[in-house]
Amino acid sequence: MKRVVITSSVVAVTPLAAYMGKNVVITTPKYRFPTDQLPRNEFPNYFVAYAVSKILAFNTTLDFIEKERPRFEVINVMPSFVIGKNDLATNPKAVNSSSNALALNALLGVQNPAGTVGISVHVDDVAKVHVSALDPKINGP
Repeated sequence: MKRVVITSSVVAVTPLAAYMGKNVVITTPKYRFPTDQLPRNEFPNYFVAYAVSKILAFNTTLDFIEKERPRFEVINVMPSFVIGKNDLATNPKAVNSSSNALALNALLGVQNPAGTVGISVHVDDVAKVHVSALDPKINGP
């Protein structure tokens, strides 16, 4: 094994304040939300809980790499809001349980408690990035 590609999210490197209605700070490529400052039990909305899970996963991955110095590279793919065809959605209820529902709800005027999505990426493009990240010609971290 030479490389591992992990599906993460842009929320892993976005200040948590952005999802909690607080002032947002400008970040750098080295920005990491301190794990010990993450809420653990109560979240103002479901999206903050999702963001915390992605931050924890990303920080844990970085800690593993630093501590264990594996012989393989780790690539984190961090797409924004993913939309596109969902083959698992075979009825209207299933469509409304996927991330597509948030995009559709915005079009239908349904208020999202975590805010409105502003940036999206198509699922096919996310898949292409994952496959491309396995190419040894692509520089790892």
